[in-house]
Amino acid sequence: MDSKTSHTGRVNRVGGGSGAGNSSEAPDVTSERPPNAYAKMRRNAASLLTDAVRLLDLQLQLLAVDARAFLQKAKLGLCGIAISAAITLSATTLLMFSLGTILQTQWGISQELSYASVAGTGLAIAGLGFVISLRSLKRAEEKLQRSYGEFQNNLDWLRSAISQDEES
Repeated sequence: MDSKTSHTGRVNRVGGGSGAGNSSEAPDVTSERPPNAYAKMRRNAASLLTDAVRLLDLQLQLLAVDARAFLQKAKLGLCGIAISAAITLSATTLLMFSLGTILQTQWGISQELSYASVAGTGLAIAGLGFVISLRSLKRAEEKLQRSYGEFQNNLDWLRSAISQDEES
């Protein structure tokens, strides 16, 4: 019976007991493991990532709606710019030479002066059309400001959520 008693005593000492077999008095190191700190961090990171993906999806939907509204309002301005560019690029040279020649023959002024006056008038008309078209685009840009404002708010929220996780 001595071998049995010594064997039981050895088991209790290894387990952290007092030898009497009462394990509630001494803490059991093996059963009180610290919780996995990375599990909580993974859950928080996954939750934050899920929220960020949802936020990105909503942001893209809002951008699509605002882009359609922008294009609807910007059609006139974009058409004006395209027409102004087409006129400027395709007909300017021929128009300048033709009008310069007419001024030279009808009014008797030099060729250089007639070409310069025609070019200046053409540039003034094209510039006026360009300015009017830009103003139209500026008015249409207001539709995109909503998306930009929401995007900024969402970024601010995401930054605050990340900084709160770092402080915790």
